[in-house]
Amino acid sequence: MMKIVAGMGSVDDYIDFIKAGADEIFVGYVPEKWQIRYGLKTPLNRREVCYYNVQIGSESEMEILASIVKKYKYQVPVTIALNGLSYTPEQYPLIAEIVGDCVQMGFFSFIVADFALILYLYQCGIGEDIDLHVSGEFGEINHLILGELERLGMNRLIFHRKVSMEDMKQIMCSGVDRQTDTKKEIFYEAFLLNEKCHFHGGFCNSLHCDEMEPICRLNYRVCKIESGQMQSEKDTNTDTQNWQGEEAMSGERLKFGGVGISGCALCQLWKMKQMGITHLKIVGRGAYSEDMIRDIKVVKKLLLLLEDNITEDEFIGTVKANYCNGNCYYL
Repeated sequence: MMKIVAGMGSVDDYIDFIKAGADEIFVGYVPEKWQIRYGLKTPLNRREVCYYNVQIGSESEMEILASIVKKYKYQVPVTIALNGLSYTPEQYPLIAEIVGDCVQMGFFSFIVADFALILYLYQCGIGEDIDLHVSGEFGEINHLILGELERLGMNRLIFHRKVSMEDMKQIMCSGVDRQTDTKKEIFYEAFLLNEKCHFHGGFCNSLHCDEMEPICRLNYRVCKIESGQMQSEKDTNTDTQNWQGEEAMSGERLKFGGVGISGCALCQLWKMKQMGITHLKIVGRGAYSEDMIRDIKVVKKLLLLLEDNITEDEFIGTVKANYCNGNCYYL
């Protein structure tokens, strides 16, 4: 069965997320030693945030979390996000030190987006001691780069939000060929719920900060205009009105069972299982705990449904009738 990976912004949510059905948790961590030297000028993990539940901000909290994970016999591991798009050369030694501190506490999985940081960790020999998850913010390009990432220690690829289902399939097929030669198993993770991105994550330079609503929560859509034609102002206005009506309807669906805040791929779960996706990302650092718990429970229920002999049409029909919010990731 595919595993549910849920974003967490507070240590208090760990047990509740486990009870809801999460198989893995990912968190942001910004220790004091980073805050003193760099503050939020260079985000350590793609979130320029201090004042709400997006980060774990102290070593003592991480030690508490580590003790809870240990109590549950590491059945639901925690992955640390270090997915800033880039860092300055002087910051790499400090990041490596932070990784070492986390390993000492009992955290062995890290999400990384900066290729130079991946290379640095490999050269330091740290990459051999950790599970390296290449972030969707990295923006995988082709099978040659993926082969190099595997050489540097990657054992999970997180597909970015703009990749198509067909491209996922092709990348995974090329990975199977490489794994046959290296005997190394690579896992694949896809975004499933919440926070679509206007950009490609690896090319997004917007802020995710305390003062403003993140741009990934603003509604948008992509529409096709035929070559050589332009929509009139009247058509554009009408189109916008219709879209707002659709969004309002989506809001009503959310009240009565729809899930996901601003992005959903539940109807693609059947295909993902057939393709070999191993992990499903529910974005949620900073989300309300009750919303995340609801999302996790729904995904767990649908994964159990997939274990029955159900056809793709039957599965999609169930999703659209009960959980669809009309804001699709991959369609």
